[in-house]
Amino acid sequence: MERELVIQATDLGCDIALLENKELVEFHRESRQNTLNVGDIYWARVKKIMPPLNAVFIDIGEGKEAFLHYTDLGEKFSSFRGFFNRIIQKENEKIERFLVLPEYPKEGKIGDVLSVNDYLAVQILKEPMSSKGARLSADLSLAGRFLVLTPFMPQSNISRKISNPAERARLREITSKLTIKNVGVIIRTVAEGKSVKELYEDFNELLDKWQGICKKISQAQGIVKLHEEQSKSNTLLRDILNDSFTKIHVHGEELTANIKNYVEKIAPEKSDIIKSYKKDSVFEVLNLTPRIKSSFNKIIPLPSGGYLIIEQTEAMCVIDVNSGVHKAKKDLLESNDSILKTNLEAAKEIARQLRLRDIGGIIVIDFIDTKIQETKETINDAMLGFMQADKASHTILPLSKFCLMQITRSRTKPQEKVNTKEVCPSCKGSGKVSNVIFITEHILNSLQSVLKVDKNITLTVHPFVYAYLTQGLFSEFMKWQWKLKTRIKLRKNSSLGVVDFHFMDSNGEVILS
Repeated sequence: MERELVIQATDLGCDIALLENKELVEFHRESRQNTLNVGDIYWARVKKIMPPLNAVFIDIGEGKEAFLHYTDLGEKFSSFRGFFNRIIQKENEKIERFLVLPEYPKEGKIGDVLSVNDYLAVQILKEPMSSKGARLSADLSLAGRFLVLTPFMPQSNISRKISNPAERARLREITSKLTIKNVGVIIRTVAEGKSVKELYEDFNELLDKWQGICKKISQAQGIVKLHEEQSKSNTLLRDILNDSFTKIHVHGEELTANIKNYVEKIAPEKSDIIKSYKKDSVFEVLNLTPRIKSSFNKIIPLPSGGYLIIEQTEAMCVIDVNSGVHKAKKDLLESNDSILKTNLEAAKEIARQLRLRDIGGIIVIDFIDTKIQETKETINDAMLGFMQADKASHTILPLSKFCLMQITRSRTKPQEKVNTKEVCPSCKGSGKVSNVIFITEHILNSLQSVLKVDKNITLTVHPFVYAYLTQGLFSEFMKWQWKLKTRIKLRKNSSLGVVDFHFMDSNGEVILS
C-alpha cells in the first residue's frame, strides 16, 4: 500500500488529507482556535456531581465544562490520586518508590470518590462535539513514536498487529529491561523492527514528559494545562509514518519547516519525501478539492452504476444502497451476481466513508435485498475486511432478515463537514434575481459601451432573456438596433445564469461578460 499525506495551510489552520493508493481515506481540519486536543492533560477542578449519571462535570479552564464518568476514572485512579497528593505536599516522591494503592470497585458511585472543588489530573478522550463538552479520563497515558507510557500499569503489552512470534518475543525481552517499577508501556505497531536504542530513546523522552507533568502539579495554584498533545499533522505522522509513505506534500513555508523538523526527528530516512509548495495550493495541484467535495456529498456513485444515499440524523446515520441504472438479467444466478457486485462495491465505499467523515454512533446500512444466505455471508465477510483499516473502535453485526447491517463506531473528534453547495451565481445566495426589465437595461447600457470599440457584435443571453427581447412584431431587441443604428447578432445559451450575458467581437473573442 502506498500512502501520501497532503497538508494545506489555510487562514484558520490547515487541512490534512491522507491518500492510500491514490484514494482519499481521511480528511482532517485543524483550527488554530481549537485549544483542546485528544491526549491533552489538565490539573482540573470538580465543578458538579451528577449522581443520576454517576459522573461529574469538570472545569478544565477552557470554556465548556468537561464530562468524567465513574468508569473513566480507571482501575489505578487511587494510585494516581495518592501519588499526586504526595507531590503536592512537596514530598519528592519517585513513581518507582510509590506503594500502589488498592483499586476502587468497578460498580462504585462517583460521589463516594470525588467531591465538589476536588482537584485531579484528567486527560481528554474526546474533543467537544456539538453542545457536549470534552469527554475525560483519569487513567493517564503518554503516547510516543514507538511506545505508550502507562503509569501504574503492572505489565507491558504489545500491539496485536505485530503478528510475528519472533518479533513479539524480541520486543517483550526489550521491554522487560526497559521499564521501571510502577511504569508499564504499550508497544505500538510502528515499533516493529526498531532497534533497542530507538525504543530506549522514546521511553526516556516519555519519562521526561511524565516528570514534567509531576513538576507542574507540584507548582499548581489552580487549573493548569499539564501536557499538550502535538498538532494533528504531527500526530498522524507519529502514528502512521512507515515505509508505505511515498510522499508528504506540504503547502506553506512555516508549515513545511515544522513538518521537516519533526520528520527528521522521528524518521530521518523519510525527510527526502517531503515536497514543499510555496505559492500554488497543493489541494488544487493534486486535484483534491473536487474529490473532497464529491466524497462528502449526500449521494455517492458506485462504479457499477449504483449509488449510496447517506443521511445523518441526531440519533444515527442511515445509509441506503441503491442499484441505480445497473440492470440484472432475468436469470436468477446473474441477478444475484449483480446484487452481490453492487453490495460489495457499496461495502467498500461505506468503509471509506465512515473513516473519511469520521461517522460515529449507530450506523444502519440498507443493502440491496437478497434471500441467498451465502450472498449475505459474503457481504458480511467483505465488510469486516474493509473495516480492518479503520483504527476507530467498531462493532459490526451480521445482516438481518431484511438485509440491514448495524454498526457501532466510536470517534474522538467532531465529525468533519465539507460544504458541497455553491452560492448561485445568478442570485448570489439571496434566492431572488433582478426583474428582466432591469437586466435588459443593464445589457443596453453595456452594449452602448461595447459598440464604441467594435461595431460587429454578437450578444449571448439566457433563453428567458432572449424570449423577452425577441417577443412581438416590434420586439425590444429590434428597437435597440433601431436606436443604436447598427445590426447586432443575438444568441441564447442555457448554460448562462439568468442575469448573465456576454459580448463577442468579430474574431469570436469575448470582450465583456
